[in-house]
Amino acid sequence: MNTFLHHPTDEQLQEFLDRRESVPGVKDHLDGCPRCREVFRVMSRVDRALHTLPLSRTGEDFTTTVMSRIGAGTSSPLLF
Repeated sequence: MNTFLHHPTDEQLQEFLDRRESVPGVKDHLDGCPRCREVFRVMSRVDRALHTLPLSRTGEDFTTTVMSRIGAGTSSPLLF
């Protein structure tokens, strides 16, 4: 039985894909909705591809470099 009045959101589909939490009705909806089944299929392929990428390490100065590039620690005229 389809418990969604509308299609599940991308976030709900991603949660279902990640099995982080049970999203009620998603499986039933996917069983009956070709559109969402295709979206979920693409999300699954992207997820699998991302998991095949090698992990890279950042340098010791990564955080300092990023913070200096975004101007962290400088005063802003928008701050009160």
